[in-house]
Amino acid sequence: MTSLLFLTTVVTAQENISTDSPFLPIGGAVSPSESANTPSGPVEFCGTLQIGGKVVYGLYDTVAQKGRWLSLNEPEDGWAIRSFDAVRRQLSVEINGQSHVLSLREPRFEGATQQAQPVQPAPVAAPPAVNPADEAARLKAVAEEIRRRRTLRQKQQGQPLSGAATQGQP
Repeated sequence: MTSLLFLTTVVTAQENISTDSPFLPIGGAVSPSESANTPSGPVEFCGTLQIGGKVVYGLYDTVAQKGRWLSLNEPEDGWAIRSFDAVRRQLSVEINGQSHVLSLREPRFEGATQQAQPVQPAPVAAPPAVNPADEAARLKAVAEEIRRRRTLRQKQQGQPLSGAATQGQP
């Protein structure tokens, strides 16, 4: 009975899972052969992003070394996205009155030629040897300073001196 309930819960949960992957282009997966991977010149189409139902497209100006995110048919500084072909992964862009068709830039990754070397921990220096007599003298001086400051504070506040402050107790 318990396993039947569990199986029913799993099947119901799987029916409610979204099939849209945030890692795939909008419109689904496209094989690399369907996408033209040609250099787009001074402007590159870098990607798409969907936030709250609004889709924005990433463009990068290689000359000015500046990126921007634009929405469809919302011109900005002479740049406007006119259309997006999800199958071909191509963007039709108008830049300062000139039309361009840009293909989605493929990721550029060059594998590492060497493996990273593990980081060796820095050697820890041993604490300096402490003379017990010096340490006792230091602690006595600290206790005396605490008593002195406590007495001054109580005098400034007009409080009667406590027994600890007058008897030499910290």
